Amino acid sequence: MANAEQKITMIPIAMMLESKFNPRQSFDEASQADLVSSIKEKGIITPLIVRPAGLEGEYEIIAGSRRFRAAQKLGIKELPAIVLELNDEQARELAITDNLHHKDVAPLDEAEGYFSLMKLSKRSIAGVAAKLGKPPEYIAGRLKLVDLSDRAKKALREDEITIGHALLLARLSKQDQDKIVARSKYSGIQTVNQLKRQIEEQFFLDLAKAPWSMDDANLFRAAGACKVCPKRSGFNKELFGDVQKRDICSDSQCYNLKLKAFLDLDRWEFGRRKERFD
Repeated sequence: MANAEQKITMIPIAMMLESKFNPRQSFDEASQADLVSSIKEKGIITPLIVRPAGLEGEYEIIAGSRRFRAAQKLGIKELPAIVLELNDEQARELAITDNLHHKDVAPLDEAEGYFSLMKLSKRSIAGVAAKLGKPPEYIAGRLKLVDLSDRAKKALREDEITIGHALLLARLSKQDQDKIVARSKYSGIQTVNQLKRQIEEQFFLDLAKAPWSMDDANLFRAAGACKVCPKRSGFNKELFGDVQKRDICSDSQCYNLKLKAFLDLDRWEFGRRKERFD
């Protein structure tokens, strides 16, 4: 909303350009139709935020792309806007923050928004949560959607899976995500609870039974030590808060590579001992 010091200017809609920084990739049709009806009845209540664009008289929309599109559909000729002098970094942060305050933001757009805001403003999860007025656990959960495989992201965008399914899939490696999504294409989508049980039974591995040390960072150096791995339930409590067991590995590929490395090392050490006694 504008404050008393910010001047609202009427700008021809033909001179407005959508921003390259617009974090919104998905526009919900039903929500957009509701906005069109609202603007038709009440007009534009909240002014857009724009900045001067490259050509004289043109303005780049930093906040208000949904209102802009709705106005275009209604044939409105000019829109109320607040003109701000912003550099690229300021424009990007404002666009992301404004977008994240909307209720109809798609989960993946929301996740990418939190990720971009953390990277751009160098804020922690707690810092982003405080700025946006959301619980840190919620931000952490949404951020995991950034790690979905391309196939799982596509399934979420096209409503083949729900946000509940996606948050469970995000705990797994991308290869395991793809297996489940591909299987769902043929056998139908399970309920969230059914998927949770399937993942726990088929993809979660009990690290208490692993023969290597949880502190060993050299066994498989690309993965590091299990003790501080974000794919371990005991370490990443924000993601695995509902998992009862403390030491669960959610990356079967990594687990199997570590197991192979351990067995190879064990065989090598056995061979050395055998040579010593021969």
